[in-house]
Amino acid sequence: MPPLDRVTLVCVPGTLCAPAAYAECTRDLGVDVRTVGWLEDPPPHDLRTVASRVAALVPGPVVLFGHSTGGVVVALAGQVLGERLRGIALCDTGAHLRAHGDVSRVIDRVLTGWGPEFFASFLARSVARPPDEPLRSLLLGYPARIEPEHAVQALRSQQALDVSQALRGLDVPALVVHGLHDVARPVADAERATRLLPDAELHVLDCGHSPPFERPAEVNDLLRGLLERVAQRTNGS
Repeated sequence: MPPLDRVTLVCVPGTLCAPAAYAECTRDLGVDVRTVGWLEDPPPHDLRTVASRVAALVPGPVVLFGHSTGGVVVALAGQVLGERLRGIALCDTGAHLRAHGDVSRVIDRVLTGWGPEFFASFLARSVARPPDEPLRSLLLGYPARIEPEHAVQALRSQQALDVSQALRGLDVPALVVHGLHDVARPVADAERATRLLPDAELHVLDCGHSPPFERPAEVNDLLRGLLERVAQRTNGS
């Protein structure tokens, strides 16, 4: 297998989350990092198509990091990558949406109330405490770059998916991170994902739905630990 310095960490943000908001949690990890603004791409935005695009981004070995809807994307992309997948990190996501209480309401708001008021309510739902500037303005401003129908297609696609079987097949070092105060997804979703993955560690942090920018230093440390496990697996130890 290639050495770790040839691995790329591909970060797939949550729906409507600014890619730049993940810069701090992925800083100085010793690998190349690609953060994907996947909802800015041309359609279609069903998650299987998005996953295929993610898997095709880099030709070499990859560690995937997916937050919220991005976690479903990386579970599917891991299947496509096959032996090129070296590790996976899931953050505040789950195998399906059956315990996620408000996706239909979010879709309705996207269709009927797209604009600054919705962006503010979406951010409030995504964090336990309001972020400081300039992060707050970054997160509030980014959704205006997205076509609302792109977000709707992605969310409807996610509603129809269950990636449990995909997670069972990802036999690589895995990290599952979840916010203790996540109002969108219960910690039980993270616990189930941890059980499904063959080699996963679970860490619950004191934050809401968005540890990458609520607790970036802690997520950075956890990603370092995952990459160390990837290196150990790569070196056969």
